[in-house]
Amino acid sequence: MKTIFFNIYYKLTIESYKWIYLKYELSTTNIEFQCINEVQDVFYSFVFQKTPQKIIPTIENSQQLKSITNIQEQLINNQTNNNADVIYIGLYNNQSKTIDLQFKIVTYNDDNNESMFERNKIIIIITACVIATLLLFAIGISALRTRKQKQIRKQVQEDIRRNLNNDQQQTNRVFDPAIYKGFQIRFIKDHFKAHYYDKFISIYPGLSQFQECAVCLEQMNKGNNKLQRICSVTPCFHIFHYICLQEWLLRQKNCPFCRTEYTRKKIIQDFPWLDIGNLQIKNTDSNYLSRIKNQIESVNESRIELNNHQQIQQTQQLEEIKD
Repeated sequence: MKTIFFNIYYKLTIESYKWIYLKYELSTTNIEFQCINEVQDVFYSFVFQKTPQKIIPTIENSQQLKSITNIQEQLINNQTNNNADVIYIGLYNNQSKTIDLQFKIVTYNDDNNESMFERNKIIIIITACVIATLLLFAIGISALRTRKQKQIRKQVQEDIRRNLNNDQQQTNRVFDPAIYKGFQIRFIKDHFKAHYYDKFISIYPGLSQFQECAVCLEQMNKGNNKLQRICSVTPCFHIFHYICLQEWLLRQKNCPFCRTEYTRKKIIQDFPWLDIGNLQIKNTDSNYLSRIKNQIESVNESRIELNNHQQIQQTQQLEEIKD
């Protein structure tokens, strides 16, 4: 009888229709038999050390050996009546030829399983704590952002109310003639309307080149608050922050960008130079304004238009000379 140990492969030769017997000391009931080569018509059986030798394995109480055979349940059931720590294993060759079998016993220590379970449990708890912390942090950031947005919204509303809707206060404003040489505030409000920059550019994409206000040099397309995204356009089709243009026109009567001079008569005559509500441009005969609306400007078209205009002028001059 050969004594074997766990996790070591043994090369066993079993004669035809013969038994071989192995001795193994139990350290745990969580064990299994493993065979490298293919197993056919090989049976196994085992008894505990205190079992009378006369019932050591017989074909009647044997089971077929597989490549992997777990015997934990059989050990537990049989160990209730036998407290021995040694088992005798019988392997039977039910073939007409001798076989070479590579056989080993694999053990799974219960303590290792428990420690692995505890380790996995700790990892799960730590992961849950980290996720909960991240969620709380995200909720906190979201709450702070919402609070900040509410504060900005409230401030914007107060600014708009103060700058756009408080006409009486603006009308009663005390102007210094040496500084405020432009138009009156009521006239500016009536003829230089406020528009949202995004909506304005979606209607007139040709004016998208104006992304920052030439007065304050701040962005209009990416304004930090609602007030900074409200713009106004001049008769010469330049865009500024509504508040900036309002303050500028209180001081002087020209465009902050191109310095074109304005008069009350010209502004009243041309207004509205851009009709946002009806998607129309006043003075539709202007090729420049048409290109702003439809965004079809190209170098070749401009050259063709200029050449045609020059040809018409030359023809008119020739006709005048002939006459």
